[in-house]
Amino acid sequence: MPTPCGVPVQITSPGNSPYSFTVGALDAHETPQRSDDTVASYSSRGPTLFDHVLKPDVVAPGSHVVSAEAEGSYLATTHPELHVTGTGSNAYIKLSGTSMATAVVSGAAALLLAEGPEQKPAGVKAVLQATSPFMPAA
Repeated sequence: MPTPCGVPVQITSPGNSPYSFTVGALDAHETPQRSDDTVASYSSRGPTLFDHVLKPDVVAPGSHVVSAEAEGSYLATTHPELHVTGTGSNAYIKLSGTSMATAVVSGAAALLLAEGPEQKPAGVKAVLQATSPFMPAA
């Protein structure tokens, strides 16, 4: 559904809440430089339907992320090609998705709260946004 200016709306409930903190996935194209980073094609983009707020609030690495693999899990057993290295509790898998990006942002939020546990959610959101580089092309 497009907005009055013709931009399609992709962020819906619950992400369209002004109190939610939406995380999009960044595709770093498996390079160290940031100059080729883009918002991943599968990552939803705003604006929101009724108030036309830009979303997501931040993007974080979400493509080709290597993380712990749960032995015997659905992904591990049905997609062995995603396995990177290790066995048992020392196994790693490479995945892509906004869920992977959300874990990166959750870790950053946890570090902020460890330093200042009195911070409110809006303050944590503001710090994460203010310290993130702006991606004008996105």
